[in-house]
Amino acid sequence: MISIPQTIRRLREARNLSTEEASKLIYVTRRTIELWEKGERVIPNAKLELYMAKLLNDYQTNKQLIVIVADDCNNIGVVPLDVISEDTFLSISEDGFGNAIIASMFVDRITRKPSVHRTKFSMSPHNLRAVEIANNWQIKIEMELLSNN
Repeated sequence: MISIPQTIRRLREARNLSTEEASKLIYVTRRTIELWEKGERVIPNAKLELYMAKLLNDYQTNKQLIVIVADDCNNIGVVPLDVISEDTFLSISEDGFGNAIIASMFVDRITRKPSVHRTKFSMSPHNLRAVEIANNWQIKIEMELLSNN
């Protein structure tokens, strides 16, 4: 499972924003963003929601981006698990037990080699729109493969 700090970093990186640029979106300092991404400071829920909303809204003018969430058992609400862009999406499948597995590409920051990341998540109401978008991406990929053959 990806943590909130990893999720907000991946979301920022998916938008190709520096920490300085991201900080200006929600009126905090660059250092605050860095501390949140390192997990050294907890991001307040209101700032997390604002940050994600601004990044997701702005991003949709260019490419789609989805956030997979987990229902938090501590009654905090939803917790982000993963961020996937249309450009990195590979596939989505269901396990038959109310869960889905989404696969996406990433480049390892140390080895610089491409790899596949898989996230298993509940198909709860919070994720239904993300599943719908991912299924559309999958259909688009399959149609492109068929047209190339």
